Formats: sequence, C-alpha cells, structure tokens
Amino acid sequence: MFERLRVPAVPRAYGAYGAYGALGTYWLFAMAVLAAAPAMALGLGLSRQTANTAVGLAALFCGMLVWPARKAAAQLGALRLAQAGLVVFIAGAVLAGAAPNGAVLLVGRALQGASGAMVLPYVAWPAPAMIGMWAVAGPAALLGGVLTSALDWQWVFWLSLVVAGAALALISLAPPEPDNAAAATRSVQSVQVENEHYTPLILLVPGLLALYAVLNQASGWDWSSARSLILIAVAVFALALFVRWEREHAEDPQLDPSPSPAAVFLLHFAVIAALYVFLTYLQAPEDGRGLPAVVAGLLALPLTAGALAVHFYGNRLPALPPMAGAALAVLGLVLTALTGLGSAAYYPLAVIGLAMTGAGLALGVRIADPHPAAGQLGAAFGIAVTGAVTSGILTPNPTALGRATATALLVSAVVAALSVFVAAYTATSVGSRAE
Repeated sequence: MFERLRVPAVPRAYGAYGAYGALGTYWLFAMAVLAAAPAMALGLGLSRQTANTAVGLAALFCGMLVWPARKAAAQLGALRLAQAGLVVFIAGAVLAGAAPNGAVLLVGRALQGASGAMVLPYVAWPAPAMIGMWAVAGPAALLGGVLTSALDWQWVFWLSLVVAGAALALISLAPPEPDNAAAATRSVQSVQVENEHYTPLILLVPGLLALYAVLNQASGWDWSSARSLILIAVAVFALALFVRWEREHAEDPQLDPSPSPAAVFLLHFAVIAALYVFLTYLQAPEDGRGLPAVVAGLLALPLTAGALAVHFYGNRLPALPPMAGAALAVLGLVLTALTGLGSAAYYPLAVIGLAMTGAGLALGVRIADPHPAAGQLGAAFGIAVTGAVTSGILTPNPTALGRATATALLVSAVVAALSVFVAAYTATSVGSRAE
C-alpha cells in the first residue's frame, strides 16, 4: 500500500529542461521589463533617469559578476550556485514587484542581475546563443506588454516567480543526465587555473558602477556638482587601474582582449538599447505615440522574425559579406528613427526597419562567439547611453522625445555597424591564424 502512495521520481532528463529554464528565467524577464518600464516608472513616480537605471541595472550586475560566479562554481559546485542563484532571483523579483519606491526597485533589479551570473556556470552556453537573444527579445517584449496591459507591470515580476520556482524544483529534484552534468562541470573547471586575485574585480565593479551612474543621471545632474565630479573621478581612477592591472597580467587577464567580446558588447549595446528606446517612445502618452504596452510589444516582434529568418533560411541566400549585414541593420534602424512621420507612415516603416535590423545583425554577427559578460555589459551601457539621450542630454527641450528617440536610434545604428565590422575583423583574424 505504501509503495502505491510513494511519489514517483522525476525523470533525470527533466533536469536539463530545468537548467535551461534557470538560464532563461533571467533573460526572458530581463527583456520583458523593457516593455513594462514606462508603466513601472509611472506607477512608482520615477524619473526617466531612475527608470533607465532600473532597467539596465540587472544587466550591469550580471555582466560584472560572471567572472566571480564562474570561480565560485568551480569551488562550491555549479549546481549549488545555480540553486542559490534562483533563490536570489526570487528574492529580487519579490522586492521589485512589491517595491514602494525606486530605491527598493533598484535593489531588486541588482539581485536579479546577480542571479543571472550565478546560473550561467551551470549551463554550457548554447551554440546558437547569439541568435537566441533575438529569438527571445520580441516574444519577451510582447509578454511584458501583455502582462502590463492586462494586469499591471508588477506581474512581470510575479510571473517570473512561477518560472524560477519551477526551474529550481527541476534542477533540485532531477539533476541533469550524467553527460549534461559533466559538460556543466567541464565548463567551470578551467576557472581553477585562472588568476586567483580579486584585485581586478575590486577595481572593475566600483569603476563600472560610477560610470553607469554618471551616464544614467547625466541629464538630471549638474556636471560641475561635487556628486558628479566624485563619481567621474572614481570611474576614471578605478578603470585606469584596472587597465593597468590587465596589462601587467596579460598572460592571465580577467577580460578576453580579443576583438570577439568587443563585437558582442557592441551588438548588445545596439540591439537592446534600440529596442528599449523604441518601446519607451511608442508608449509615451504625451510626447510619444501613446500606444498600449501590448501593442508596443507586438511591434517588437519583427526584430525576432528577421533574425530567425536569416538563421533558418540564410543558407539559401548567396554568400554575403558581413558588411552587407551592417548596411541592412543600419538602414533598418534609420527607418525606425523617422519619428517625425505620421502614424500611417511610421508604423509600417518601423516594422520593416526592425525586421531589417534583426536580419542584418544576424547576417553580420553570427560569426562572433558568445561572451555573456560582454553582452550583458553592452546591454547595460546601451540602455544608459541611449536613455541619457532620450532624457534630454542632447536636446534643449527634454520633452522633445521624438527627436531624442531618433537621435538614440541613430546612435544604435552606428554601434550596430561597428559591431559587424569588429565581428568581420575577428573572423578574418581567426581565419589567418588557422591558416
């Protein structure tokens, strides 16, 4: 009788789904927040600068903590760290969803970013990671728009609790198959022979935080104030010492000095920043288009469609140089920057432009290897820079959101072109070394 009542074991194969679910939890809802950000700012009475900080802070913390998380996984075990990471994510989601003010929201977003870094070592970074970012971007933005329009922005965080809880249960009750577990172990073993010093981390983190704060608050602070000058000094001094440390330890640097992570940094900078600025502009009630969040999310889907079309059908196209991808991406972002047009002309051009952007970047940057830290830092600083532009740093009138959005999208266009150029250089360098 008791045998009949015993709960059956969860198949071990489900552990792999839990692992990728744990990884996807952060990325899915990090993208969903992009569409929920305007309602979040309105609900908490946040300034545009604080809203920009809240959106990008998770990516910043994830990017900064990828390296120490890999070291911790090698010492403590990747499974334990991933379980702790999901608990941290849940705590961050609770804080963000129940936040009564901007300060609590920022703490919650920082915790969610840290959780993304903690989960990464447990899952070998999937091969189509670059395309996967685009595959998630559009649907995740739509998910954030649906939840915001149908319920409220807090539900982006409440739903993430369910997904994170399910992933935690799967990896705890059903660890992956031995082959998958071995792959996860191998992915962090190399960290044991890396630099054991934490000095570069002590320099990098405060330097990036200070620089990030200055960029986000540039349009709201007086540049000559003591607060701004102190943060600028901290950023310059800490990052200069970090660069010096990297040069002195060139045989074992913390950051990969090759062009490949630079291409990934620029790619995420361009794509995530453009998507965030675009969604914010569409939802702005007075100086934007005043669309519901769900409609704005729908208009983000062409970015994913263009990238996936190239991913699945690109082999049927004639061989194109990466520069062709750069030109296509730049032209697409230029179309989305035509904010002075009326709705009847702008919406079709924006849809076409986003599809061209996704296709162009997929053509041009599929030759770049995935670098999670570089990608997350690129996303964070892309949001900071373009957010500063849309907040008025480059326009005399901060309420002229249409002109500021066009400027920010053109900045993303330039960065998108640079990402493809750097990726092409990377491929050329690798090919030369292979010969």
